[in-house]
Amino acid sequence: CLPLKLELYETGGRLRKVMSFPLDEIKPTVKGHFPHLIRVEDRIDGTHTDILVEEIEFDARIPASYFSQSKLELGG
Repeated sequence: CLPLKLELYETGGRLRKVMSFPLDEIKPTVKGHFPHLIRVEDRIDGTHTDILVEEIEFDARIPASYFSQSKLELGG
């Protein structure tokens, strides 16, 4: 089960962003269906960002050290 749209609201109830997953961009993978295109629209600024997933690896082992404060601050 996948969401087709997520709406994000500011405090006070104003719609800020809409994240959508076009049906024709949801593809089968070894772990089920996965969106290969994700669009995030900023309804206030009138902008959008497209996230294109070209490759995905499931169950990848990521060392816990990647999530340390110092690594996150360095961006890598």
